Amino acid sequence: MLFIQVDNLDFEGYLAVRPFLDAHVYVICSAKTMMAYGGRIINMLGQSVERGFPGCAFNAGAFAFLHNLGKSINSKEGREGRLFVCDFLLGPVETRIWNGHPTEKEEFRSKVSRFISPQEVANAVVIQAGKDILPGSYVFDTYRA
Repeated sequence: MLFIQVDNLDFEGYLAVRPFLDAHVYVICSAKTMMAYGGRIINMLGQSVERGFPGCAFNAGAFAFLHNLGKSINSKEGREGRLFVCDFLLGPVETRIWNGHPTEKEEFRSKVSRFISPQEVANAVVIQAGKDILPGSYVFDTYRA
């Protein structure tokens, strides 16, 4: 999961996020030929899809686009058995990218008990991917003990 912290009113911040969105959409669109006989895509998106986070409006917009793209794919290709998308809506995961924002991290740590580890996310993905029926989205929340 990528988190680019920018000023919500900085157009350059929006331009910094766009290449990641474009690349993600390109990969999903390319999947139609590689997964022509059925497949699953699991997106790692941020909870900013559903919640506003400081300095994260552009990330949230990109995640919301991908979330809506997944829902649209599921309503057509998913029903036809060709391609299905499951979005993991993750709270902050302990990564080097997140660790680069100490002020935001300390504010967050004061509100939650701990970060989600990458191993926990990987285990949850394996469990969900092994199910016959995947959810359209899976919320992995950090607001827990």
